[in-house]
Amino acid sequence: MIKGWAVKEKGKPLELIEFQAQPLQDDEVEVKILASGICASDIDACKGVYPVEMYPYPIIGGHEGVGHVTQIGKLVKRLKVGTLVGLGVYRDCCNSCTYCSNGKNNLCGDKRLMFALGQKGTFSDYVRIKGQFAFAIPDGFDDPEIVGPLMCAGLTTFAPFKNHNIKPGDKVGVLGIGGLGHLAVQFAAKWGCEVYALSSSSDKTESIKKLGAHHVVDMKQDPELKTIANTLNYVLMTAGGATNWKAFVNALAAEGKLVVMGNPGYADIPINPLALLLQQKTICGSAAGSSGVAVDMLRFAALHKIVPQCEKFPFSEVNEVMAKVKDNKVRYRAVLCHSLEKK
Repeated sequence: MIKGWAVKEKGKPLELIEFQAQPLQDDEVEVKILASGICASDIDACKGVYPVEMYPYPIIGGHEGVGHVTQIGKLVKRLKVGTLVGLGVYRDCCNSCTYCSNGKNNLCGDKRLMFALGQKGTFSDYVRIKGQFAFAIPDGFDDPEIVGPLMCAGLTTFAPFKNHNIKPGDKVGVLGIGGLGHLAVQFAAKWGCEVYALSSSSDKTESIKKLGAHHVVDMKQDPELKTIANTLNYVLMTAGGATNWKAFVNALAAEGKLVVMGNPGYADIPINPLALLLQQKTICGSAAGSSGVAVDMLRFAALHKIVPQCEKFPFSEVNEVMAKVKDNKVRYRAVLCHSLEKK
């Protein structure tokens, strides 16, 4: 029997349940979870924001997990019992479509499966998952319990550097310095970019500079971003509530890209096409990276000592911690740890 923190029906808090593990498939591994980060998507899923067809109850969320392999299916060759692995956004793909065949299994259109979709996430003590989506954690991380957020927040913010051809020396703006943004600043700085942090929290200025930002633009003082108009080669949009699309596009240099990563909601984007046409600017999306990008991200983060800044909590406080994350009272990522449970 496996234990996990689950929502049994819409509107209810998470509670500890037990469920019978399905037989381990030949292409799967079993992972004993050490810790799991909390993502805004977990909160939305547990709150019933998504259709029940997508997330059937009971929902055991979590997709920023880290733990040790305890069992291995006979077809899994690259992992061993005891290997420290990270578990992230994706759990399955078809391995045969055009995207999978070209190393872009995060875009699989036939069989892409994301975290809790009919599965059990990392808010549990064990997870069974295809070995293809359990990523060995390289040496270089001092604290394995805080590696989990790299598997979603880290992978999401690293992916544009690989997929959108960001180069050393580019001027990169990071919009929103929170759970995703504080990692995007670190990746951009270590990538060799000139980093502009776009933040509405003036009290974060010093901590943001310590992360590697070369410039901090206070959007309360300069909401239209006039001080950096036509400056940035990229704006990495990590904040979910940002709405001033005109200002973000105006901040781009010619041929600049506004890369949307945080979910800004479902409102239309009110941009005059001329704002894009005359200087060949682009608004585009960026999903969390493929399996290959996940491997590259972990290696890059380990090499450059890029880690999430986390607050740790026991799993038994998951409901209270989710409320703190929702109210923006955690800096910058919350991590649930089995080691903190009272014996």
